Amino acid sequence: MVELVITIIVLGIVSFGGAILLSKGFDAFFSGRNVVDADWQARIAMEKMSRELRNIRSPSDIISGSSTSGLSSISFVDNNGNTVNYYVSGSNIMRTSSVDATPRVLSDGAGLTLSYYDSTGTITTATTTNVRYIVITISTTYGGANFNLTTGVYPWNLH
Repeated sequence: MVELVITIIVLGIVSFGGAILLSKGFDAFFSGRNVVDADWQARIAMEKMSRELRNIRSPSDIISGSSTSGLSSISFVDNNGNTVNYYVSGSNIMRTSSVDATPRVLSDGAGLTLSYYDSTGTITTATTTNVRYIVITISTTYGGANFNLTTGVYPWNLH
C-alpha cells in the first residue's frame, strides 16, 4: 500500500511538471502565431498602400492629409483617375476608392501615421503641391504582439 501511495505521489509530481512544460509550449506556439499574424497583416497593408501611393497622378491630386506630418489619413487621385482613401477607423486601417466605396479593412488592431516631405527632405507643412516623398508607419498589435513597420514612398509622378 505504501508503494502505491508513493507511486501516485511521484506520478502526480511528474504529471504536474509535464503539464507546466506543455503549458509553456502552448504559450510559445500561440505567441508565435500572434507575431506572424500581426506581421503579415501589417506587411500586406504596407505593400498595398505603397503600391497605390506610387501612382498618385500629380501633387495637386493629393486631396487631404497635407497640413502637417503625423496624419492618419490620405486621399488622392491615382493615374487612372480613381480617388483612393486610406484612414484609421477605431483600430483598423481602412481603404475606400471611387471604384469600390465599400470600406475595406487592410489591418485590424493597427495605427497609421503618414509624414510628407518636400524635395529637400524637409517635412512639408504648407501645401500638397510640395509633397515629393511620403513616409508610412504602421503600428499593429495582434494578440499582445506589437510591430512598427515604416517605409518611404516616392510617388512616380511627383517631380
